[in-house]
This record gives sequence, structure tokens and C-alpha cells, in this order.
Amino acid sequence: MSASVDSNLTPVPRWSALAGVLLLAAWLGWTVPALWLQERGNATATHDWNPAQLLAQIPPAVLAASADRPVLLRQPAHCPCAPASAAPHGVAARNSRLALPFDWLVLHDRRLVYAGPAVLGPGCGSTSLAATALVTQLLRGPQAPVILPTPCPCLKE
Repeated sequence: MSASVDSNLTPVPRWSALAGVLLLAAWLGWTVPALWLQERGNATATHDWNPAQLLAQIPPAVLAASADRPVLLRQPAHCPCAPASAAPHGVAARNSRLALPFDWLVLHDRRLVYAGPAVLGPGCGSTSLAATALVTQLLRGPQAPVILPTPCPCLKE
């Protein structure tokens, strides 16, 4: 008894295959842009900053003061849960109310030296690693400014 299995199959209507392709295209058309926008939304705004834009936000009197000695502009309200860090030795520290997404802005000779967090992150033994040593090293000689993103762990969206 050799019954053919093919005899019980009914042909699939053409509209069914077309509906599947259209459904897949609609799903991809919605998913790909949604994922693209989600990824762009997670990007940190500090990646868009360049030294010229930051220096344009600094008052001229502060830039002039940086010609004599390095100036540290602190943004105390940027991340309220971050531990306070000591300013590097020989740097004049000032509190700032500039609307910039950085804890620290360090200026010297009317140029930007450092823009970033006061605490770089956990070091050995999960102790906080202050940016003081990095800023001190950057002030030793002329080099390109360092701009680091400063995510605040206590500010959740």
C-alpha cells in the first residue's frame, strides 16, 4: 500500500506568500528605525563636544585668569551622589554654574586641558579613582585636551 503523502497537500494561495513577505517588510520597516533611534538616544552628549565649543562657553574673565595659573571649574550640582575630590596641587578651584555636562573643566594658558568627571571610576579594590592624578599629568606639558563622558550613576531616567 503505497499511499502518496503528496496527494493530501493543497496548494498554498499566492496571496498567503505575499502577505507573509509584506508582514516581514512592515515589521523590519518599524523595527530597524526604532532600534536606530534607541541607539542614538543612548549616546552620551559629551561625545559631541570639542574644545572650541567648550571654550566658547567659558566667561572671558575665567579664561584670562587661566593665563596666570591653571583653573579648575567645578560643577557641584552635576552629580550630587559623587564623592568630593580634592583639586590638583597648584590649581585654583572655582565653583561654576555653567550648563555643561562635566564635573570638572580644567583650563591653563587660555586653553582647555581636561573636561570630565572628578572621579574616573572604580580602581583596585573598588575604591574610587580621582581624576587628580590625570589632571596633574596633563598640566605638565602641552598636549591635546582630554574630554571624557561623565555619566552620573545616581541620576536615572
